[in-house]
Amino acid sequence: MTRRPAHLHTPLAALAALAAAVWAPAPSPLHARPRDPDVPRGLARALAEPARHASRGSSAELDLALRRLPGGMADPQGAVVTVEGKDVAGIAARVRGSGGRVQVAVSGQVQAWLPWAALFEVAAAPGVTRVRPPLLARPAGDVTGEGVEVVGADSWVRNGHDGDGTQVAVVDLGFAGWEDLAGEEVPGDAPLRFEGPAADTEPHGTAVAELIYDLAPGADYVRYAFSTDSDFIAVVQDLLDHPVDVVNASIGFPNYYPSDGDSGLARAVDAATDAGMVWVAAAGNEAQKYRIGPFGDDDGDGRLEWEQGGAERLKVYAVEGGLVQVVVRWDDPYGDVRNDFDIQLATVGGDVLAESAEDNIDLGYPFEDLSVEIGDATAYLTILAADAPGTGDIELSAWSYGGLSEWTAGGRVTVPADARGAVAVGAWDLASGDVASFSSLGPTEDGRDKPEICAPSGVSTRVYGDEGFPGTSAAAPHVTGMVALALGALGGELAHADVPEWLAGEAVDVGAGVQECGAGLAHLAGAPPPAACGGCHAGGRSALAGSTAAPALALAGVLAGRRRRRT
Repeated sequence: MTRRPAHLHTPLAALAALAAAVWAPAPSPLHARPRDPDVPRGLARALAEPARHASRGSSAELDLALRRLPGGMADPQGAVVTVEGKDVAGIAARVRGSGGRVQVAVSGQVQAWLPWAALFEVAAAPGVTRVRPPLLARPAGDVTGEGVEVVGADSWVRNGHDGDGTQVAVVDLGFAGWEDLAGEEVPGDAPLRFEGPAADTEPHGTAVAELIYDLAPGADYVRYAFSTDSDFIAVVQDLLDHPVDVVNASIGFPNYYPSDGDSGLARAVDAATDAGMVWVAAAGNEAQKYRIGPFGDDDGDGRLEWEQGGAERLKVYAVEGGLVQVVVRWDDPYGDVRNDFDIQLATVGGDVLAESAEDNIDLGYPFEDLSVEIGDATAYLTILAADAPGTGDIELSAWSYGGLSEWTAGGRVTVPADARGAVAVGAWDLASGDVASFSSLGPTEDGRDKPEICAPSGVSTRVYGDEGFPGTSAAAPHVTGMVALALGALGGELAHADVPEWLAGEAVDVGAGVQECGAGLAHLAGAPPPAACGGCHAGGRSALAGSTAAPALALAGVLAGRRRRRT
């Protein structure tokens, strides 16, 4: 795995800060679990187990332990890990001296590949506060997306506007298939400034760029393919060194951090917007994936009830051929965790499919996560109180990638769309003419209104073909393309800092609540100004080619002020 460029290793302290909320636990400790004295404090159990099995040559046990680690991040020889501590240069030197390879070094953390034999040594080194698996981001079709017409950009393109003079950065997981579409569906010249492990295998970023290019084919583009939280911070550092006009980030980190705008990821976004960039973020597809609220252990068996006197298990759904991913987080402050919970997946008959039992107090982060393939099995989630004096007085949130049988609506815009400077975009489903049922709802965990706006999803792309490109991942690039188009057309008349207010003023009221659709459906109202070149892009790619009647009918309904049902 390669990382570019070298100057990304410049420290940037403000971007690595984590939330520091005040929390006071209640007494009454439950089910304390003794520490393993052979494991250094701050070393994730998920890493300690495979390291031990590798040293003993236990291949079968090692294979099972590797299944608990993020996909593509570990193998029988070693793993990609995040090493945290203040002395980044010293940690990087320690990693190299132990036979490891530094991939990213940002303030407070070093992402590196380490051989299993070196893991305990590095974790126990002076100045290392914790060693953990990296946190992975998740994604939140000649084909022109139907959204061009729905957002009112067609008349702007006919009038010769194409985003010329603006710079767009696409921050995503990967750009597979880019070369096959370059110069037709995506820009022919778009440097890849950061290359994560999925850069050539994940097509999501290519589909995102298709939709932006539909609206702003004359803009200059740059790409960033990243995978982890450390990668993300490094990408923002590079953007601060090489600023652009507008950034599209159709990605998210669900439930690892509070959506309160204070995580290091959200602060990184704010650093970019403070520097003058417009940051457009997918709000997330999490509306039916969270269960949130106070939990208790009324019967004292160490298994938490989902509500007072309620059930101790919650059904979770699998995706992608039996893959289940779960993250359970509670509201202790990062770095000062007072409670330790474990999570377990089991069949209806009680057979354990997977479990995660980190020492959260030592590690300093208030969440447990797991990822496992369960085939055709039906899985139920249980939360266990390992060492939890605050049980009953704190809020927990459970998230499942495939969804939950019972969920809590609202309140979970995905990180970093919760950033104060981000324009978070919800999804408007073209097929139903409504806010998409999956689109993440606000407010943020600190009570701010999100998303700011919604935009079309379920549109055509070459990458995803006839089935369409759904999700807020598709909604965000429509807004990014609109911003690039407007900045190019209006020049100095529209300041970057005024773009969020401008978008809200242009939006169409579709009768949705502010926590569902923000100011409304993104739209370029009114006649566009004449292009200085008098139709300079008329000979190029037409933004109306291949459009269908369906989006026109959907737009007619929107402009007529049709009231919509609530989701």
